[in-house]
Amino acid sequence: MNPHSYSRIFIHSGEEEADELLIPHGEALVGTETFAASLEWPENSLALLVEETDGAPFAMSLCWDFEGWSKEVYVFLPAGAYAGNRFPSLPLPYSPRLPEELVRGTQTSPLITDVPRLSCEPGPTRLQLCSGDLACPAFGWFDARSGKAWLALAKQPEGASDWLWEIEESESRDSATFRVSAPALRDSPVYLMPMMRRPSPDVLPPSAVGETRRPDLECIAWDCPDLPAFFDEVFTRRAAFTLGQPKPAVLPFSESFAIIEEHYNRDSWREDLGIYATDCAEGSAYPFQPAGAAG
Repeated sequence: MNPHSYSRIFIHSGEEEADELLIPHGEALVGTETFAASLEWPENSLALLVEETDGAPFAMSLCWDFEGWSKEVYVFLPAGAYAGNRFPSLPLPYSPRLPEELVRGTQTSPLITDVPRLSCEPGPTRLQLCSGDLACPAFGWFDARSGKAWLALAKQPEGASDWLWEIEESESRDSATFRVSAPALRDSPVYLMPMMRRPSPDVLPPSAVGETRRPDLECIAWDCPDLPAFFDEVFTRRAAFTLGQPKPAVLPFSESFAIIEEHYNRDSWREDLGIYATDCAEGSAYPFQPAGAAG
């Protein structure tokens, strides 16, 4: 499956209105009456510079359309989706446990909770995850029918805004679109442990003249005999792509510990009980002491 690739500029001109511009490879000046940007798009990178704007919020996407698709194609997002999470799902509250009739029955196929996923049921389906949700910003697929594989890999963007990694399949499952968007703008509902129930909190920031967006991507396609070979290539590419990158600026452990210690001493210490409590409200009937509960 050779992708048809293009850029997508999504410009909000009002609370309920938006303009969507689809741009092929090359250089272009794109926009509307209130927004204009110059676009440079060589092979696997994209650079956008805002030339004129009244502050209209916008999102920029790189898109790849694949024909000859099938629900049997193995879709992968690191730590986010394996086989597209395309399994039967149960919307269970915390802590999710199998219903007794399934425990006692003969259920042997995978069964998952209500996480972001491609649906195994008929109809159009879409999977959306932010770059910060993933072990590394990437998505790809392996097609056992053709022995082909494809991968797009990026560096985590700096700053507060995540990118959106999105896969959308047609109702007939014979085509799919992979899309990377900056910044993330998810549709509702989004995942809030342990199910898809939260209204999307994402909003597009206003644009400014001189603003640039430049996704740093590597995109490859290769012949691939099987799924283990696919993962071998993915992790080899990931190591090569991120090798030598500067480490993020983080607080030293000693400073981090001091902040956490101060927080618990201030907010969680119950002098009357002599413990650090999970609920410090006066008269609380459940002043449990924090402890490891997983396992």
